[in-house]
Amino acid sequence: MIKQFIDSLTKSYELTQGWVMPCLFFIALFIVVYRSTQRVNALVYFSSQQTENIEPSLIEPNLIKQSRIDKFWCQFGLIFGFLAGASGLLIGLYNSGRFTTFF
Repeated sequence: MIKQFIDSLTKSYELTQGWVMPCLFFIALFIVVYRSTQRVNALVYFSSQQTENIEPSLIEPNLIKQSRIDKFWCQFGLIFGFLAGASGLLIGLYNSGRFTTFF
């Protein structure tokens, strides 16, 4: 699914003359990546209450526990990646002169 959004972002940049479509597809890509990251974190990192209900032979609770600092760096990396990508997109659009036209 993410590959399809990246292809759409590339096509919106190539096939249009303005700045709206590349920005919309970038925002849509960020939403997909954000939701995917949140879902993976919810599946991988169980709280101690959730691990009590699971059969002990299926998991190793010590490997699953995530510290608060790990959660912070995960969110920091996600937000920093979005800001770096957005700034790169905006600088590229500005340098190519695309802000003069809407579509």
